[in-house]
Amino acid sequence: VLFTVCFHRLTGRRDLVIFLAGTVLGGAYEYLCSWVQEVLFGACFWDYSHIPLNINGRVSLLYSMFWGVAAVLWVKDLYPRMCRWIGRIPGPIGKPLTWALTGFMAVNILLSAAALARWDARQMGRPPQNPVDVFLDVHFFCYNDSIPLMDRGRSVPETPDCPLSIAGMMLQDFRETKGHGHG
Repeated sequence: VLFTVCFHRLTGRRDLVIFLAGTVLGGAYEYLCSWVQEVLFGACFWDYSHIPLNINGRVSLLYSMFWGVAAVLWVKDLYPRMCRWIGRIPGPIGKPLTWALTGFMAVNILLSAAALARWDARQMGRPPQNPVDVFLDVHFFCYNDSIPLMDRGRSVPETPDCPLSIAGMMLQDFRETKGHGHG
């Protein structure tokens, strides 16, 4: 949505203009997101300080240029194709579909916000206070809080007691199939 709002006016412009605008706006958006996360949750979910040409570790020129490439692809190729495809959806199907997708995104945003708030509470040592906290702990977090969040985001820990773990899920499926266990 952000790309569409910001770059719709650039549809007829040269690729270089779109690329530069995407690089600057994407980098600014990423910096703002990093800052807001640090202010709200006291944590940094990514760190580019090891990459040359970074600003406070929040953004780097390299990743900002990826935003620029994404802007060119969106404006010149993906958005026009998507508009043509959406234009073919009949109104009686399109309106309910739009509302359903809007509802899905609203639930997604609320669930993500709840998961982040619960993560913050876990970092402060607060145990689950209600069934929602328990649900978030079980479905969004490893039981091993010694693994930093940034590491969990890069690779899934291979431990059987982590519900996010591929090995853990496979072991759980194995136990359920063989009737050995914890279900």
